Amino acid sequence: AYDLGPGDAVKIDTGLYTLQSNVVVSTDDGGSSEKAVVFEGSPYGVTVDRGRTDAGDCSWLIAADHVTVRTARETNLVGVAQRWMIIRGGYYGVRVDHADYCTLERLEIESNTNDGIYVYYSNYLNCRNNLVRNNGDEGVYFSSSDSSLLENNTVVCNADNQVELGYSSSAATLKN
Repeated sequence: AYDLGPGDAVKIDTGLYTLQSNVVVSTDDGGSSEKAVVFEGSPYGVTVDRGRTDAGDCSWLIAADHVTVRTARETNLVGVAQRWMIIRGGYYGVRVDHADYCTLERLEIESNTNDGIYVYYSNYLNCRNNLVRNNGDEGVYFSSSDSSLLENNTVVCNADNQVELGYSSSAATLKN
């Protein structure tokens, strides 16, 4: 466990990460309106595999405000193949739970038993440039969550709805 705060960045190196437990970003480890806490995966092949699909198991559990999970942009190694961070193999791929102003960007979220992205009592989520596919239920599910933005995502081939707004009082903005 690390003590993270506003402006901290965690770089995730190229590799396959088979998790023994959820990656939890708890309320003490959030950012601020001026500086988010950023988890940034290498663009040269990061796979986060929860390897367990029981209810509650997820690769990422974000329970802090102002947290970003994304794949880095790289322009220095011309000609080297790049891909987005893959998040797979959980009940949920990413669960954003009681966390406001979070960002998910340039991620491939696939092959989870339930939802690819599950947003629960979390407002102002920015979800941009992601591929969410082949999940066992919804691609993206909002429960009691308001004022979010889904922009330039591909949400496809999920078993149930691609995007569901459940129990939300204000709509999410969809620009896909």
